[in-house]
Amino acid sequence: MTTRSTMVSSSRELASASRCPGCGEPLDSPPPPSCPLCAYQFNDTHATGADVTPYAVAYGNRKGGWWRMAYWVWTAGAIRLKHLALLRPSAASRQFARRAGLVTAFTAAVVESTRAGWLWVGARVDASGATVQPTGQGWVRVASQATALPATMPTESPSELWWNPAQTLVAFPVGFVAALLLLLLLAGIARSGVTFAHPPTLRPEQRMIAALRYGMAWCPPLLLATLISACRPIALVSALSGWKWFPGDEWRLLVIGTLAGVGGVAWWFWLVRLGSSAPPNARRRVVAVLAVGLPMSAVAAVVGWWYGLAWLHGPMFRLLGMGP
Repeated sequence: MTTRSTMVSSSRELASASRCPGCGEPLDSPPPPSCPLCAYQFNDTHATGADVTPYAVAYGNRKGGWWRMAYWVWTAGAIRLKHLALLRPSAASRQFARRAGLVTAFTAAVVESTRAGWLWVGARVDASGATVQPTGQGWVRVASQATALPATMPTESPSELWWNPAQTLVAFPVGFVAALLLLLLLAGIARSGVTFAHPPTLRPEQRMIAALRYGMAWCPPLLLATLISACRPIALVSALSGWKWFPGDEWRLLVIGTLAGVGGVAWWFWLVRLGSSAPPNARRRVVAVLAVGLPMSAVAAVVGWWYGLAWLHGPMFRLLGMGP
C-alpha cells in the first residue's frame, strides 16, 4: 500500500512538470487531469505505474540526467528492480534508450571506419623484386620498414601499411546504419519476448519494456571498449615505426576484452535479476528470455555485424574501384 501511494504521489508530482510522463507532450501549468494528447490519467491506480524514475523527472523538466539515471540502474536492489519492472513504457524511457542507441551506433561506425581502408602489405614482391602495391584508387602509404613487430602481426619483410581515406569515409555511414538497424531489431526481439513470456492477462500492461530501455545504462563499458578498438591504426603505425611510447596491439586487445567482458557480464546478471522479479507464474519464461534469448541475440547481432560488413566491403569497394 505504501509503495502504491508513493507511486501515485510521484506520478502527480511528475504531472506538475512540463511534460506528460506517458508521451512527453508539453503541459500547461497547472496541468489538466489527463494528458490532452494521449489521455494519460495522472492519478490512475493500475498495477503498472507511471515512469517516475530520476530520468523521467529530469525529462519532464527538460533537463539532463542520463548519467544519474545510469547510476540509479547500476545500484538497483531487488525493490528498485521490481519497481522498474512495473513501469509503463514512457517517452522518457524511449529517449534514454534512443540516446544510448545512437551513441552505440556511432562508436560502432568509428570502429568500422578504422577497420576498413587499412591494408597490411608484407613480403609481397613481383618478379623484379619490387614491393607489390595496392592497385585501387586512393591508397596512401602511411608507414613501412618495421624494426620490431609484436607477435600478433606478420613478421615478413619488407612490410608496409596503406590507407584508403575514401574507404574509411564510405565505411562510417554503412557501419552506423547497420548497427542502428541491428539495435532496432534487438529492441523488437526484447519487447516481443518479454511480452509473450507474461500471461495473456498481463500483456496489455507491457511490463519490463521501460526497464529494458533503461537497461541501456550498461552500455558505457562496451562503448569504451569500442573506442579503444578504434586505436587500431595507431597501433599498426606504432608497430611499423617502432614507437616505444604507444602500447602494443596485444595490450589493446587485452583492455578491450576486459572492458567488454565486465560490461557484458554485469548486463547479463542485471537481466537475470530483472527476470526474477516477474510474477511467479511467468518467472521461468521471463528469465529464459532475458538470461538466454536476449544475450544470444545480442551476440549473434555483433557477430553478424562484424563479419557481414567485412563480407560486404570486398565487392562494394571493388565495384567503386577502390579495391586493393
